[in-house]
Amino acid sequence: QLIIVIPYRYYYDHGKIVVFAHIVYADGHLIMPRVDVKRGGPPARVENVDNHNPDDTVVGLNRGETANRGGVASNSASLRDAATRPKNATLNSIAGVGQVNFGAMSNNNANDASLNISNGGADHAGNMSTGRADQAHIENIELMEQRHRPGAYRVEGPNVAGNDATLFDARPIGDHAVHSIQEDPHDLPELAATRVDPIEATIIPLCEAICIDDDNAGGGSDADEDTNENGEMRSLNYSASGRNRTRLLEEPMKAADSGGSSSLSHQLHLSNMKLHGREDDMTLLSEKLFGLKRGVEEGNSADALPELILISGVSGTGKSTLVMRGVRDPTEEMGMTFVGGKFDLNNSSMPLSAFVDAMASLTNYVIEWDQGHQIQHDLNEALGEEDITLLVRALPGSEGLFPQQREEIYRKQASQHSTDKEAIASQQYETLSLIGKTAIARLHHKIRRLLEIICTHLQGVVLFIDDLQWSDTATIDLLQSISLDSDIPSLLMIGAYREDEVSDTHPLASQINEREQMGTVIKIGNLTLENTTSLVVEALGMEADEVVEKLAFIIQKKTEGNVFFVLMFLRSLYDEKLLQYNCADIKWAWNNDEVNAKAVTTNVATILITKLNRLGESQKSVLKIAACLGGRFAKSVLATVISSLSERDAELDWHATLLSLDEFVDEFEREGILCEKGAEKAWHFSHDKIQQAALELIPLEERDAFRGEIGNILLNRLDPEALEANLFEVVSLHNFAAAMLSNSNERKESAKMNLRAGMKASENAAFDSAVTYFKAGREALGPDGWGTDPTAMIKLCSKGANACFVFGDLDTMHELINEVLSQDIPVVEKFNVYEIKIQAAHVAREFDEAISIAFDFRRQLGLTCLKNKAVNPLIIVKEFIKLMRALGNRTAEDIANLPELTDDRIIMGQRMLELLATSCSQVQPTMVPLVTFLMVRATLKYGINASSCDAFQSLAMICGPFRKPQEGREMSRAVDLILAKPGMDRVKSRSIFVYEGVIHHWIAPLQDTLEPFLEGYQAGLRTGDVESAGISLNWRINHLYYAGRPLEGLKHEIQTSINALKQLNQTQSNLSAERMMLLVKILMGVRSGLDFEDIIKDATESDDKIYRAKTFTIVLELKVFFQQWDVATNLLAEAGDLRPALRGLFLWSRFTFLEGLISIHSSQAATIPWLNKRKRKKKAVKSMKIIRGQVKKGNVNLVHYLHLLEAEIAALENKSSKAEDSYKAAITVASTNGFIQDCALSHELTSAYFASKGDHYWKDYHMEQSIERYSEWGATAKVEQLSLL
Repeated sequence: QLIIVIPYRYYYDHGKIVVFAHIVYADGHLIMPRVDVKRGGPPARVENVDNHNPDDTVVGLNRGETANRGGVASNSASLRDAATRPKNATLNSIAGVGQVNFGAMSNNNANDASLNISNGGADHAGNMSTGRADQAHIENIELMEQRHRPGAYRVEGPNVAGNDATLFDARPIGDHAVHSIQEDPHDLPELAATRVDPIEATIIPLCEAICIDDDNAGGGSDADEDTNENGEMRSLNYSASGRNRTRLLEEPMKAADSGGSSSLSHQLHLSNMKLHGREDDMTLLSEKLFGLKRGVEEGNSADALPELILISGVSGTGKSTLVMRGVRDPTEEMGMTFVGGKFDLNNSSMPLSAFVDAMASLTNYVIEWDQGHQIQHDLNEALGEEDITLLVRALPGSEGLFPQQREEIYRKQASQHSTDKEAIASQQYETLSLIGKTAIARLHHKIRRLLEIICTHLQGVVLFIDDLQWSDTATIDLLQSISLDSDIPSLLMIGAYREDEVSDTHPLASQINEREQMGTVIKIGNLTLENTTSLVVEALGMEADEVVEKLAFIIQKKTEGNVFFVLMFLRSLYDEKLLQYNCADIKWAWNNDEVNAKAVTTNVATILITKLNRLGESQKSVLKIAACLGGRFAKSVLATVISSLSERDAELDWHATLLSLDEFVDEFEREGILCEKGAEKAWHFSHDKIQQAALELIPLEERDAFRGEIGNILLNRLDPEALEANLFEVVSLHNFAAAMLSNSNERKESAKMNLRAGMKASENAAFDSAVTYFKAGREALGPDGWGTDPTAMIKLCSKGANACFVFGDLDTMHELINEVLSQDIPVVEKFNVYEIKIQAAHVAREFDEAISIAFDFRRQLGLTCLKNKAVNPLIIVKEFIKLMRALGNRTAEDIANLPELTDDRIIMGQRMLELLATSCSQVQPTMVPLVTFLMVRATLKYGINASSCDAFQSLAMICGPFRKPQEGREMSRAVDLILAKPGMDRVKSRSIFVYEGVIHHWIAPLQDTLEPFLEGYQAGLRTGDVESAGISLNWRINHLYYAGRPLEGLKHEIQTSINALKQLNQTQSNLSAERMMLLVKILMGVRSGLDFEDIIKDATESDDKIYRAKTFTIVLELKVFFQQWDVATNLLAEAGDLRPALRGLFLWSRFTFLEGLISIHSSQAATIPWLNKRKRKKKAVKSMKIIRGQVKKGNVNLVHYLHLLEAEIAALENKSSKAEDSYKAAITVASTNGFIQDCALSHELTSAYFASKGDHYWKDYHMEQSIERYSEWGATAKVEQLSLL
């Protein structure tokens, strides 16, 4: 095998250089020269200069700009401009075996300069210039078996001033051997070498070059020509590569999943390649980036949502590099911020892992940014202590954003840790139980606020999450939640996934379908033959002639155009010598028949394992441990494991491995196996295929035991803070060998650590991971768990049931609940599973079952229960009177100052009544007052807690029908005072929406409820009460509409609310919001795919009485505005009396108003019998009286309702004066109070009245006013209808 060409004589011959040279061979080593001849190439330039001390020695500095082009040198020392050195300047360059070392020194005025290069078995090239020579190259080339020796050289002579002069030496020489280059270049001394064959060869024309290159590898050789003013060659410089070890993996995996841009061998030129066949995708991503940039510069619109783009493709198609090259690099060039994270197949139980990595990168960017302190200040102002603690625990690495609280956070975390593992498990995460979606909503809200503040300051942020096919459900939900938050500005999210690994049941599937409809999924396919041909042409550096195209055709057929397999196939062709460089022809050569006969392996891991097996045993052991630790790990954790293994395993010299760890990791980085994320000081595998190959170095039958051993080492050796930061990884590793635990203490310890991990996962809203940990904890205790550790089993089962409930595994949830209920334990310890069981019944809309479960639990507690049946109104009156007597003259202050409730039994009983009220309102509304009375009586007897807010708020609602408005307001004031007490946040959102939606609007303008509803929504998000947050948002939409908000703005408000409700997974509230959106769109004349006929059918079949009543009321609203009285009459008959289901809501009044108008107009129909006309008129009068009663009680929102109904009834009775006065009053009051839609309706009905009287002037006037008001409201469809009359 050709090693190196050592020229010893050359001369010109008709424009060519004729070189006499030696060819040096070595056995068993891949060593090839690089020979370049280039016209006018600049001399190599080196940096890192220290010229202060005359006798300074520079050892192992970073290599210079072009000091070692093409080589694998990892350690180049350089010294420049030593003019201040009077006598001596010394450069020492030292590198490891098998690496090329370059040392360069410039010393223009020193009398003597010495270059010392020492390395056993390595090749060296030293550059030194003295006297007038700017660049004189002295190369000391050693073969493998030679040892180091110092050499001192001096180059002088007037004809070499300013030029490149070269001296080659391939033999041991004396310590002070001197060679001089004279004027005649033919007088180069002949040098000896081991096993040398002399040849004479004509190299190439001056303008051509031979290039066998691997820029990434750092090895190879250069040949630079230098010319004089006339273009004649004056000197020739060769830098030959020496004993270069073939790199195992020059990042082929990254390129493989990328579409290029990596070396396959030392000789194939594949660095910095273009992305073949990805031009359209690059263009699309560029457009998205420019759109993001424009949004930053022009100011994002209020309704701009963070965009989520998904990139799909099978493994090896180039998804990751498309993002790196098409997004990351341009993002940074535009002055924006790019951060990313990657999921790990072998660590999929770690919640939010990729998102955590991305946020850690974003945190470091903020800290290093010159304006980062402002972000930190704003975060500390906007987030409370509990919020910050939650974020830091959910997003390890983000604590740097909160410097003021960092010490306090660490102090609290330290206080939670104990050397006693049992104490740790009992202390961790013992907070109020968060049921259902509560924990998810709470965490999502905090993360979105964090991103909102950061993105407000940064000039555009791109967040990339790779390998979503291995993501957890929590991450998918979080990304969706972020993408629907219009408060987060200038954020672009990109996710990549392998489409062949995402099934229809995968958590990502719904997101994919939604994004496909929005056109934001980029699908990456295999390369076409044309693309493969261009890749091969670039790889070989040859023209696209017929020969190359034939090779490309074969490769395309073999690999189907998968970029990864194209690269691997090329590599294997070279490794097997089926692809070789022909120096004589100056191009690559191959045999098509041999290439065509070569088989293609689809098992990439097999190829990589073969490569990794060439490493030493210690190096392979390090990689095995790293692969077990996951795709991302700290070197300190790796060292901890090795240190522990050195104490217990004598088969391998682990102590020596530990001492060499830094060297090994550095080598892995050079080899492209590992990469370091500098800001996070964490290491990760360059590609998951490499990690997989490293993991498969461990025999399958030993793999779980080895992983478990690592987990146990970390469990016992990591300090509390490090264990907390790596809890999921450590427990997951430990669980691999959990089945091998030998004694009960070990099993108890395993159960407690899994309980701890499951609790933390639940707190992080990663319930799918929590299910896994809770299950592992139960399995660790085994079938005798209830006997050996009942406390742990209760927590594992109850919290596991909660996690299964949220995750959707209802079968396992019921199994766990039944397991707890079957145990002979105190009933209070079963409280959590009863609560979960009721919540599950609510979700399944099994409200009668939920009522039975709640009363069953109260019965076991020995508390009062009710029968699940309708209640006689007289009983309600009787119980109300008794309760008011019990309250006596207590004021709101007296109620709020009652003692705090501390009896666990009563606390649990009150919680059951809370849940009962929800169930009863759906199927037995008459039971709600009695449930309320029970809660109030318990509060008066035992003290107040959070449930007391529900009790007195409900009592305030009940006071209305009993004509006790003053008492009702006092009860509501008591609720406000109770909410101000510590620990009441849980019910704040619920209390707000109940007060504003059911009480306040009876005595205050409807507009006054809008801001409090937003407060209730935010309170629900803060505490995780997503149901109350959703109701607050939904009821706000209703009040916005009925308060007369212009439809265009209302449409935007509703859409924003719908997005938020989707985030919260509030199906019913979202459904109601969509019905309001349909109403608005129809009024605006905007087409919609929905049909109210189908909606009415759905509502009629629903057992949700409130939903049915709301739907019918909305449709009646539409029919009244479009004057479709016959249809409205039939619909009203079908609906029946909706007031019982709407009691307390503003819709109760609106339905009564619509009922009156429809009854009046239906009574005027000529086709109905006289008796029916009379009945309908009586119904209209009844509706008017109901409205009048509310107005007399101070309801300012219904005054114009009353006037309009009075006008219509007066017109029906031909009382013209009364009718005209009332019409005028209705118009005036509606206009004054801002009810623009009702003002328009009043004008329209007034116009119809004057038309019936034949008064065309006032008819036309009021019609014009009606059209103007409808137009102002934005009801385009209504305006068009009136314009046609």
